[in-house]
Amino acid sequence: MRTMAGISSLLLTFGGTVMALLLIAMSVAPSVPAVYGFLLVAPAVGLGALGLVQSGGSGVGRLGRVSGWITGIGAIAVLAVALYAIATDQFASTLGAADPLAMAFATASMAWMIGGVGVALAMWRVRSVSARGAWLILAGTVSAIVLGTLLDPIAPALSPLSALPFAIGWLLVGWGARGNAPRSMGASRSYGGLAEDPR
Repeated sequence: MRTMAGISSLLLTFGGTVMALLLIAMSVAPSVPAVYGFLLVAPAVGLGALGLVQSGGSGVGRLGRVSGWITGIGAIAVLAVALYAIATDQFASTLGAADPLAMAFATASMAWMIGGVGVALAMWRVRSVSARGAWLILAGTVSAIVLGTLLDPIAPALSPLSALPFAIGWLLVGWGARGNAPRSMGASRSYGGLAEDPR
């Protein structure tokens, strides 16, 4: 379990760091095709979050386990949509470009992000990850969905920055989880699907 937690920590730290840099690059230089970097970010964060949950056993609760699979599958869906778009020459590589697969990409991205929120909160409840990171992931998801959508038509260069807290949150969670296996099955009890530390 510690090996899986360690690999997951590396994936999340890598994914969060690269995502933050990509979002800044997309805002500062919208014409640069930085969005290609999400081909690495989505699976790194999604599979890292799933691995973190799996290494925690039943201690993470029902919400954590279900959310782990949602974010993992969402990450693979993001990658699949992107690869299909590239293969069929429909990939919108710059901000403001027409994107015929926007709805499919948005659906997959929301599953990836919302599933990640459930993972972060479940892991935080068993004291396995940074509380600050977990709340940044939650804030970043809300900000990306609400503020990002509002900014897109009026200030597209600022829209990517709405997801920056999400990226920084995963960086903190991944960094905080390094060498830190989640508590075992008997170390916590579950209330309403979320694991709760008994102490």
